[in-house]
Amino acid sequence: MTKLASPASAELAASLRGAVMKLSRRLRSQRVDESLGLSPLLALATIELREPLSPSALAQLENLRPSSLTRVITTLEERGFIDRQRNPDDGRQTVLTTTQAGRDIVHAERERRQEWLAHMIDGLTAEERGQLQAVLPILRRLGSAE
Repeated sequence: MTKLASPASAELAASLRGAVMKLSRRLRSQRVDESLGLSPLLALATIELREPLSPSALAQLENLRPSSLTRVITTLEERGFIDRQRNPDDGRQTVLTTTQAGRDIVHAERERRQEWLAHMIDGLTAEERGQLQAVLPILRRLGSAE
């Protein structure tokens, strides 16, 4: 049986969720290459961080269905962002790796978001920046919770 949250925690959760969602949307809108959809971009970033990566591992990490996975991988291959290679440990399987072009677009996308967020933080007062710094460990812990 799940314990119900207190009314104060439920209210704080609703406010926090709204603020995080709005910030997330703003960050996602800071794009270098808008012709690449968000799902392929997220998949490419995951491959870049964990390569070599099997298609099934990518599907699990990105919560993609097989039909969506096929479209994402095809898009990334056609754009020259990934290579598909035989798994050196099991030749029956393939693994995905990023090309230099794939790494370049992931890094450019991250840099654009980083620059935008840094610019927004520049607009805060010293006190607000301190408050933001103080809450980071809590946000990390919430983000890591199961």
